[in-house]
Amino acid sequence: MKKIDLSNYKLTQIYFNFFDIYFKEKEIKKENFLLDNNITPSTYRQCRKSECKIGSKIIKSLANMFSLKVPSIKLIDKIEDLFNNIYYDMYYKNYNSYDLYLETIENLLKENYIIYPILELAKLFLKISSNDSISVIISSNEQLFNHIKMYTLFFNNSLLEVYELIYLSFEKNIKEDCWVKNYNNAPAYFILASRSYMNKRYIETLFFAEKCKEKLYQDGNVNRILYLNNTIMSSLIHVGNFEECYIIAFKQLKSLESLSLNNDFLIDTCNKFLAISTLGKKEYDNILKRYSGYDSLTLTIILCLLVALHEKGIIEKDLTKYNDFYKELEVDQLDEEYSTIIILLDKFLSKKRKNDLYELLNFEIMQHFKKILELIVNK
Repeated sequence: MKKIDLSNYKLTQIYFNFFDIYFKEKEIKKENFLLDNNITPSTYRQCRKSECKIGSKIIKSLANMFSLKVPSIKLIDKIEDLFNNIYYDMYYKNYNSYDLYLETIENLLKENYIIYPILELAKLFLKISSNDSISVIISSNEQLFNHIKMYTLFFNNSLLEVYELIYLSFEKNIKEDCWVKNYNNAPAYFILASRSYMNKRYIETLFFAEKCKEKLYQDGNVNRILYLNNTIMSSLIHVGNFEECYIIAFKQLKSLESLSLNNDFLIDTCNKFLAISTLGKKEYDNILKRYSGYDSLTLTIILCLLVALHEKGIIEKDLTKYNDFYKELEVDQLDEEYSTIIILLDKFLSKKRKNDLYELLNFEIMQHFKKILELIVNK
């Protein structure tokens, strides 16, 4: 797994890259500023090219001029450990120390060390690795991303790999070569799979997801594989590969049981894709057998049952049997939008008109039923 190495930040050469950027950001004419403060531009350039004894003195002097602090070697080691712990925990989806990490970074940022772009990088990586909505994270941290982007020349290679993950997450139009590049880490493929999915490019999603899974297996990252499988199953449903989706859903449920992971989100999502893929395979008896008689059903399961009942011919054309079911739904005070979707699906299955299908597909939950319903209307 990736290791963050900050050893070259214990020297002074790299901090000249920092001040090159800092001068531009503050719209300071570097040459004039250096001369006004008794620093020869040629000496400055030499220190930027190679480590020099005078470099430390120049960096401390420049830092003092802007009320910035030069970090000690001990602090560099502390930040390196902090960043590595963050990377490890976020990679393995361990959020026990998330708030502590964020608080530590915020406190260090208040100290105005000239290493602050690295702390901002760690902060933003922490945020994109959380379980919060990625669209919300991007919209609320765009300014921070743009600031970090200015300081890429200050980052060493190990930090640039982390920046790459942030770039892939935030940049609206990522460069074409980013889509075809071979990455050494699973998170890059995870992000590309997610972006492809959000753009409804499901074949690409499956390609990047498989690349990601290879890396995750190598690192023994079972937890993230379980979440990645949700994206894979959803994409398989969208492309109509119900058989493979069913196999993954079935195996994942067994894995969750064997690992004793009481994760309601993973279990519910897996059950959803198991039901939809079973329906896609036209195994209507299995749907009815597995879910009939349940005291509590999710909307997805109710929709699967309704399709199965219609396709088996159990619901009569006048819907007299199904009217009783509607009464039960009213007693349960089902959400108004859910009731609307059920009624529209019932109408579509009774008449099989394309206009009714188009109306149904306006609801997000019906997107996973699109291929199934298209087959029904076209048969």
